[in-house]
Amino acid sequence: MSDYPKPHVDDEWTQDIAEDYRNSRSDEERRRILLAAGYDKAHESEVKRLFDEPLELENRIKDEKKKAMIEKLKRRWKPIVGIFSAVIGILTFFSLLPGARDGFLWLMDRIRSSF
Repeated sequence: MSDYPKPHVDDEWTQDIAEDYRNSRSDEERRRILLAAGYDKAHESEVKRLFDEPLELENRIKDEKKKAMIEKLKRRWKPIVGIFSAVIGILTFFSLLPGARDGFLWLMDRIRSSF
């Protein structure tokens, strides 16, 4: 629904347009008439029902699909991120061991030299 009706030029429909609108059997016919002739001020709520509500529903469906896809990706990537984090943590721990050993030896040397 990329098109949206504009108000009728004279703010009031001609008799033919009003009759066609009353006799239309489906919402699709009403949409076509509103797009072609514009809408009468008395039909503003009808315009909202015919044009805005389908757009809102369509946008809500798109948002729900997007949220579902994001949740699916989160569930799929969660174990991979956990494993990656564990590997990084283990590597960090082992890379700090030589420095910790040197620091411990330095501390012991300072303690010995102070006595």
